[in-house]
Amino acid sequence: MMEEPLARQAHYSREGIQPIDYILGSFPPDGVRGYFAGNIIKYLYRYRDKNGTEDLKKARVYLNWLIEWEEKVGGGETPVPGMRHSKLRKKRHSG
Repeated sequence: MMEEPLARQAHYSREGIQPIDYILGSFPPDGVRGYFAGNIIKYLYRYRDKNGTEDLKKARVYLNWLIEWEEKVGGGETPVPGMRHSKLRKKRHSG
């Protein structure tokens, strides 16, 4: 997987869990889809006016996470994209 500018940043660890791990472990599937899709849209929408290619790379990270998450959820696996050793294990939500 490409270097991910959003994953495992130290300033997100002060509570002992990365926000992405918390979201994946707490939100139902439609919430996770919405989170990923919303961030993809946000970074694509603003890239020309704010951070240029850095925002495009962030959109790509969220798109890659969404694709990997969809593939894993469909197979019933724990959906933690790009994070093989997550502290949090998600129970598969129904719906």
